[in-house]
Amino acid sequence: MKKIICIALFLFSSMSLYAEENINPDEIRANIGKAFANMPVGEIRESEISGLFEIETGNNIIYSDGKYLMMGHMFDFLGKDLTQEKINSLMTKKASEIDKTLAIKVGNGKKEVVEFTDPECPYCLKAEEFFKGANVTRLLLFMPLPFHKNAERLAVHILCSSTPATEYQKVLKEVSAGNADNFKTISCDAGNERLQKMVETAQNLGVRGTPFFIIDGKAVSGADPAIQQMIK
Repeated sequence: MKKIICIALFLFSSMSLYAEENINPDEIRANIGKAFANMPVGEIRESEISGLFEIETGNNIIYSDGKYLMMGHMFDFLGKDLTQEKINSLMTKKASEIDKTLAIKVGNGKKEVVEFTDPECPYCLKAEEFFKGANVTRLLLFMPLPFHKNAERLAVHILCSSTPATEYQKVLKEVSAGNADNFKTISCDAGNERLQKMVETAQNLGVRGTPFFIIDGKAVSGADPAIQQMIK
């Protein structure tokens, strides 16, 4: 007997994709491309409900019956968030595909945290407080934001250091003290190339801002205090 499923879905702009009945994933992909050219579309597969497809887009899951795009989370009557489970699986898969040799390793704890950060980002500085004394291994990848004028320069400097984890902490102290503009930095081809690969990794993962974390397959944006519980 099929599980009864409760859906919390909202029509996305009430825009019809004018699809035919018995639509297949390729048609859904093509229709999304026509209606929403900038929307990234990953895997498309049948959901728990017959005739309703789930679509990977960035770090999210949306739905379509071939006629409408729908956003929201699907629950069963036991309260299980089926959509969030799929999102967690998606993030776990994406995290496993990250080239961890690019990252700066900070700490050597049991729990692994993938972190996209910007050395001049105030919210990243705030999030640093969550990790003091935590038994975690942090894998840092830089994604300098364009409106932080020193971020790229500082990131390259850290990556060119012979001890990047130590230099990272030093740079954060200087930024926190308001000395980012006057901090003397070095540059090197290897550091610039490594930073470019980090940025490409962030873009491929759909990261739009910093800080951004992947913890136990869950994506966390910003300096969310919930991180403190997640890393215990």
